[in-house]
Amino acid sequence: MNITVCVSGGGTNLQSLIDNGIDISLVIASKPNIYAIERANAANIPVIVGAIPDNLDTDLIVLAGYLRIVPPEICDKYRVINIHPALLSVKNKDGTPKYGGVGMYGLNVHRAVLTAHEKYTGATVHYVTAEVDGGEIILEKSVEIPDNIYATPDLDTAARELQRLVMDKCERVVMPMAVRNIIGLGYEKLPDEPKFSE
Repeated sequence: MNITVCVSGGGTNLQSLIDNGIDISLVIASKPNIYAIERANAANIPVIVGAIPDNLDTDLIVLAGYLRIVPPEICDKYRVINIHPALLSVKNKDGTPKYGGVGMYGLNVHRAVLTAHEKYTGATVHYVTAEVDGGEIILEKSVEIPDNIYATPDLDTAARELQRLVMDKCERVVMPMAVRNIIGLGYEKLPDEPKFSE
C-alpha cells in the first residue's frame, strides 16, 4: 500500500509513523527548511515540497501536522486522514465540534480548551472532507489536564505545555494506531476512555 504523509513542521507524527513500522512511500512538505524533511531524509523517504499534487500514486494520504486546507478535489479523489489536537467528539449544542473547524489549529485549540476549563483533552484521527474537521472520527485518545497546567499564569505558556502533553500522550499513540488499522495491520485496543460532558 502506498502511503503519503503531509507535514508542515517538526514531523513528530511522521516520526511516530516511521517508528511504528509504517511503510511511507512519499512525504509532502508544505514548505522548505522544516525538520520533518530531515526526518524523512534520515528514513530514506522521498520528499516533495509544495501542495498535494492531484496525480499521486497513493492509497492513503496522512495529514500529520499539515497546516494547509486540502482542496475538495483531493478529498474526493483520495482517502485522506488527519490528526487533530483535540477531541472532535466534544460538541457544541448545534452538533459542531467544540474544538474543531476553521481557526482551530495549533495553540488556538489548546487556548480554547484551557479557557473552557475542560478536565480532559486529547487527539482525534478523522477522515478529511471538504468541511474542516467534519469527517468521520476514526480514533480518539484522551488525557486528563493536570492542575499544574491550569496553575500556569500565562495562557500561551499553559497552551504550549498542553500542546506538548497532547502530542506526547495522545497524538504519538493514536496516529500510528489508526494508520495500522486502516492498512490492515491491526492495533491493540485503547484503554477505556473517560466520558465527557457536553
